[in-house]
Amino acid sequence: MKLPSFDISAEEIKKNSAKIISDAQKRFDHIGSLKQSQRSFQNTVAAFDQIEADVEDQLNILVILQQASPHSTLRESAEHAVNELQRYLDVDIYSQQSLYTALSSCKDKTLSSAEEKVLSKKLLKFKHNGFGLSEKKQNEVLMLKKQLIQEELEFSKNIRECSDELWLTNEELKGLEDNFISSLEQKNGKYRLTMAYPHVTPVMAHAVAAKIRKKVQSTFLNRAREKNLPLLDDILHKRRQLAEKLNHDHYADYILEDRMAKNAATVVSFLDDLQKKFQPRIIGEIQKILDMKQKDFPNAREVEDWDIGYYATRYKNFHFDLDEQKLKSYFPLEHVTTAAFELFKKLFGIEMKEVKEEKKMKGRKAWHKEVELFEVKDTATREILGHFYLDLFPRPGKYSHAAIFPLYEGRRLADGTYQLPACVMFANFSRPTASSPSLLTPGEVKTYFHEFGHILHLLCSRQEYRQLSGYRVAWDFVEVPSQIMENWFYEPESLKLVSKHYETGKPLSDEMIRRMIAAKDTFPALNYSRQVMLSKLNHLYHTEKKVDTTALLKQLWKEIRGIPMPEGTHFQASFGHLIGYAAAYYSYLWSRVFSEDLFTRFQSEGVLNAHVGMELRKKILEPGASEDELVLVENFLGRTSNNKAFFKSIGLV
Repeated sequence: MKLPSFDISAEEIKKNSAKIISDAQKRFDHIGSLKQSQRSFQNTVAAFDQIEADVEDQLNILVILQQASPHSTLRESAEHAVNELQRYLDVDIYSQQSLYTALSSCKDKTLSSAEEKVLSKKLLKFKHNGFGLSEKKQNEVLMLKKQLIQEELEFSKNIRECSDELWLTNEELKGLEDNFISSLEQKNGKYRLTMAYPHVTPVMAHAVAAKIRKKVQSTFLNRAREKNLPLLDDILHKRRQLAEKLNHDHYADYILEDRMAKNAATVVSFLDDLQKKFQPRIIGEIQKILDMKQKDFPNAREVEDWDIGYYATRYKNFHFDLDEQKLKSYFPLEHVTTAAFELFKKLFGIEMKEVKEEKKMKGRKAWHKEVELFEVKDTATREILGHFYLDLFPRPGKYSHAAIFPLYEGRRLADGTYQLPACVMFANFSRPTASSPSLLTPGEVKTYFHEFGHILHLLCSRQEYRQLSGYRVAWDFVEVPSQIMENWFYEPESLKLVSKHYETGKPLSDEMIRRMIAAKDTFPALNYSRQVMLSKLNHLYHTEKKVDTTALLKQLWKEIRGIPMPEGTHFQASFGHLIGYAAAYYSYLWSRVFSEDLFTRFQSEGVLNAHVGMELRKKILEPGASEDELVLVENFLGRTSNNKAFFKSIGLV
């Protein structure tokens, strides 16, 4: 069992990163020095993939420390090393003529489809680094890429390190449950509210005072504003320059070259079609919210953004008799985790167990005392499939959203053994209190299931080459396994399994489950219009020649959402997906079309059908990026995919 070591000093990080690059370059030099008569796919392309993967394994450990170490000096050292290694992987390796020549010479060899795919992906990366351009232009491309890596890391760091907070009185927190208020730090009669999701989300859903919801939302939407607004302008400018130098009309077409959508025109058509379908519904949903608001404020004439979460919660309470604060009592984190593992065992034939024994961990401690390590086995063969870590509670300096970060990707090593995959889940759930365990809202349980979909994709994949492993599928398909997992949370059989009141031990009643499922798509047009808005924003930032990021956001907010953007806010400054997803945020909606279609097999053959679950594992998760994504979908469905299930799932059919 290979486990990484996170017990490393800032000085060791600095020393090790230089050695990692030096050792890798010697191995790359050997590939470049081979004579043409000596070349084979294995000693050239496969060897190239091995070296890249070895460097990336080391990089991934540093990324975890950068994102989550409790020590600021360690985070800073890791940040510097990540910048160096990322630049080496993305720019320095792919700017070497000898390596380009070596890989290009393999195009004429007889290759398997998997080998062809590995080679084509690497040659595309050389192309994106300016090969085929003049030397002057290529150097400009490489310089832009190096600058972008630095600025993108800085943008993400500014969000992660943001420590904005508010101090509110008990009266200002009216509407929040006592357990929530008592969990907050108290000083001089006021309570400290951070901008972490476990603090912000309950306030936006339950705080009675509109001015407090407005104040909290404004603070949240302005995180990292001063540092990131000018930085974002520069990032977008450099991305435009990069695309132009690589002979693309804009950065969106550059980034979409290896995605399912292929080009910007397809993305625009997809988003425009969704917007047209949602638009008539939005008007009616806003009117419902305004009707409720006018019962509190008879003179109200407009719905504000900070009204939506609050009145949507009130609507569910009134029409479905659902109190989300009470529903949390049925979803203690520990039970949800255990039940989710049981669900995965039934569906996919895998077993997840915590690794506690010091002997098994081989003395290798995680980066924080709250982190837990789990081992995953195939229930039939007892073969170990991989490992994952859970880091689930917020703390200063830690990644502030929910996501999966890879540590190791499954691949065949040079000695013939197979490297097992491993990854980390970051989340930011409410901590246990003196009177209750960590309790999850239904939305948080859905997020938990979503992230486990990514873990399953990474750990169930079995590919020879890192380039084809896990979620190295087209980026607009990467959310399919995570989004299909969300569906189980809203099925009666799995809801009964996952729910257990932390005091009584009873699951949700059949009637409560019925009401939860009925209420799950309250105001679907408003919910999905936000995704359309962010997708269009992300896309237009990367297609327009010059853009005022705030003015465009304000325009789209009103045009697509039907309500005004909160005045004086700058959400784009903390929109982290602008970095990781670049011009491809549409991928969430695009992937959902496929995930909903895939789930129709479970709906027709049984949501806990182990045979269908194993087919999903074998035909969608296990192949990784070895097959075209549409082929994977058709192999599982037995037909061509369509969008009927997607539109039905959001109430548009």
